[in-house]
Amino acid sequence: MTHQVELEVLTPVHVGMGTEKTLIKGLDFIYKGRNFYVFNSGKILEQLEQKDLASVSSFLSGGDFDGFTTFLERKRLLEGASILYSSYSEYGNTNEVRTTFRNGAGKYLIPGSSIKGVIRGILASHLWEGRTADIQLNTLMGNIDNNLMRFLQVTDCMIDTQPMIFPVKIFSADHDRGSRENYGAWKHNRNGGHAENFSQDGFVTYFEMLPDEMSGHATKGSFRINWGGAEYIRRNNNSVPNINLFEEVGGVNWLIKTIKKHSANFLERELDFFEAYRNERLDDSFFQELEWLLEQNEADENSCIIRIGGNVGWHSITGDWKFSDSHINAVEIHRGRGPVEYKTRKLGFQKDDIGLRFFLPGYVKLKVI
Repeated sequence: MTHQVELEVLTPVHVGMGTEKTLIKGLDFIYKGRNFYVFNSGKILEQLEQKDLASVSSFLSGGDFDGFTTFLERKRLLEGASILYSSYSEYGNTNEVRTTFRNGAGKYLIPGSSIKGVIRGILASHLWEGRTADIQLNTLMGNIDNNLMRFLQVTDCMIDTQPMIFPVKIFSADHDRGSRENYGAWKHNRNGGHAENFSQDGFVTYFEMLPDEMSGHATKGSFRINWGGAEYIRRNNNSVPNINLFEEVGGVNWLIKTIKKHSANFLERELDFFEAYRNERLDDSFFQELEWLLEQNEADENSCIIRIGGNVGWHSITGDWKFSDSHINAVEIHRGRGPVEYKTRKLGFQKDDIGLRFFLPGYVKLKVI
């Protein structure tokens, strides 16, 4: 049966396109007057005169992107339709921005494959629950030819807003050997460089993200999900592991309930983690936002939240299906090189009228309509 699902971004979401799609300062964007301006290259090329092409070619082949930008500004080519979008930010100390997903027509969206991947991890976690043996994922869900996920189809989610640009920094669980106390630190260098003091610079990566309402531009969209197919299931139920998920349980309502349970457990563990590794920059407003996400997950019986895209961590991407640890002993596990090396988080940050907001990227709300 096919269902229409509404999606609302609760914390900014980035779905990556690979390093080849990185925006380069001077070539693809400028930062000016506390705003990022991302170029619409096609519109700029349309306005170039034949005599300008040699100059443009010289700038680009020589890597003189500042000269290229100055040239475009002098020709008044960075105005109107030549700007794809602008994004206000108090922070702009970067030479590149990692792009979020766009289709071939240049439209921003959340791919159905990304949504389906999150659901796959959650279903794996559900199937693993209560097991103690070391079981491979294929045992739970089947191999590529008879996989359980063949019975779940998810379309792309078209969205109705432009992205914004956010900086992201790594937060680390650390331990003071002298006092034997745990604390939270910020990573300021690629190798080491941990400190309790926050800095907007030093090992910060900038991302295009689909914004949330707290950023000033609520992102909403919709997609379709097809849960099973009775005739196809009957033909294949002898070869696909755990096919009863689609054949016997309560369809998409059961799926929403299962996602609710998983997301609540995961968020509770995140709260435990940040409580165990306190940092003065993560004040009450940060914890209140996590509590608010839990409330959104339980808003009504037809909705739930999931975490999607980049900057969400390996355990979140996979659904954490084999590990039930609360992660509050992350430092000890990491030093022992145990299986759950989960001592860091990526946090986006944004300065607004109230102060400095830190957020866990990637949370969206799904509602079946």
